[in-house]
Amino acid sequence: MLDVRERAAPLVRFVRRRREPAVVQALRSSAAATIAYVLALHLSPEAAPSPRR
Repeated sequence: MLDVRERAAPLVRFVRRRREPAVVQALRSSAAATIAYVLALHLSPEAAPSPRR
């Protein structure tokens, strides 16, 4: 867990400098979506869906 905090430190500093609600919300939403996708990949026994063409 400490390694994650060390890696995220530059992002945390950036967010603290940029207190604009839209920027903060966009970063939080992106982080949440990425974490959810990675967790779903690891927890789901199904293959990842292929993109439609």
